[in-house]
Amino acid sequence: MNKRRSLLHSITAIPDNYLKINAYAQSCENMFTDVSVPEEFTIDTTSLLGFCSFNKLFYTTNPYIQTPVTLNIIGGTSKIKDFSLWLCRRSGIETINGELDFSNCTQLDRPFIYCSALKNISVKPGSIHTDFDISSTSVLTSESIESIIGGLADGESYTLKLNTNQNNTQIQSDAVSAKGWTLSGGAVQ
Repeated sequence: MNKRRSLLHSITAIPDNYLKINAYAQSCENMFTDVSVPEEFTIDTTSLLGFCSFNKLFYTTNPYIQTPVTLNIIGGTSKIKDFSLWLCRRSGIETINGELDFSNCTQLDRPFIYCSALKNISVKPGSIHTDFDISSTSVLTSESIESIIGGLADGESYTLKLNTNQNNTQIQSDAVSAKGWTLSGGAVQ
């Protein structure tokens, strides 16, 4: 893994658009930091046996770097324990295909920070057990908002943070409250 990480940091673009996570991988931290990534990229976790970290997996400090528009997840994310700063500053990402399961995630610090174009996301029902900040985007579809609200675990006392310009309905706001969560941001329509 370290050899691949060193290789990735020494090239300007990834030659393919597919990453298969090894069965015994423990961390993919910083694997694609400041590396151009094709517009469509797939992460395959089907072989993963233990728990793995995606902390800063696609982190970038360069606003001009190529970023995926579509990220496909194959095999689920139930074994990912850390999503902190996962897609940090990948402002071009619009769609994450595949249900995000945060059930075993212990670190969920701003995974979508500066993902201003993110529109489409699907979250496993009841899998979010900590504060969830998706406030960098204001263009989430209504279906994505519904999925995120469905992903909030019932009876938890955490905060769902939306962009202040993100349209949402009163019914959606009420659903967040009914789960015991606090809604921060959002523009009720």
